[in-house]
Amino acid sequence: MQVEERERWSYANGLQTVLSYEGPEADLTAFLSTELPAGYSEIVTTKSDGGQWVKLDITFSAAVVTPNPGEEGLVTRNWTLHRQEEQHPIMSHPDIMGDKTTIGLADLDVGIPSMLEAWADIFHEAQRDYIKQVGDAKASAGIEVPEWQFFKPAFKAKPSWMTPTRYAELEAISNEAFKSLCKNTNATYTLTVPILKKTEVVVSFSAMRANHFNVNRVLTHSTLCGSEPTLPTAALIYATGLSGYHWLKKSPQVDQVNAGQYQITQEFQGITSWSQWLYNVAL
Repeated sequence: MQVEERERWSYANGLQTVLSYEGPEADLTAFLSTELPAGYSEIVTTKSDGGQWVKLDITFSAAVVTPNPGEEGLVTRNWTLHRQEEQHPIMSHPDIMGDKTTIGLADLDVGIPSMLEAWADIFHEAQRDYIKQVGDAKASAGIEVPEWQFFKPAFKAKPSWMTPTRYAELEAISNEAFKSLCKNTNATYTLTVPILKKTEVVVSFSAMRANHFNVNRVLTHSTLCGSEPTLPTAALIYATGLSGYHWLKKSPQVDQVNAGQYQITQEFQGITSWSQWLYNVAL
């Protein structure tokens, strides 16, 4: 990796640029053959740590260094996988609101989630009144609050997915959700999602451009791999194992990283459910 860039002047050679790189000696051959910038006049190699670590001081006769680009001005391309932890309101959980793969309470009746929240509000109001009674030394037997009972919709035609087992599960879920809301009206749960990041370092005259096509659109796994053919072969990323997610394409970013070099960053966020009203049907 590049660790330093500096300029120097000599009477014989004029203005020169010196780039310093450090890395494992085992990577030296690959660096010299694929990443070494073109147009250098001198390379000074310094080894340390018993020869296992190498520092290169590469001198160029011009102040502007011309890298040794590959396809369309590409210098390097890397895929990395990150995780992002998100806090979501408990009432947005798929078991309550439902999603593409989960039958939730809202699928029974769209009013059930709001009824749960309304019953919890009644509990907290009664709790506040009781606390006030205690403070005024007028407390009676305790908090009296209507008990939550699972709403049983009267179906004109019983849905095919409504099995006795799932119905019992939803009844239990409604009770657990109500208890959570009674403990904390802002109850949340943690969701961990993967973030795929592609970084491409290119030269300033590269034909490559940041691609805004399908930004803020949801892509299937097959569409993602079709539009990013280098992903399936990316090092240490088992692309097939990510097939359980859909992917929200984020807006790309372009940053200058070295003299004459720029980095294009593209991220894709893994999701399992989304509003087709806000985004789209998966492409």
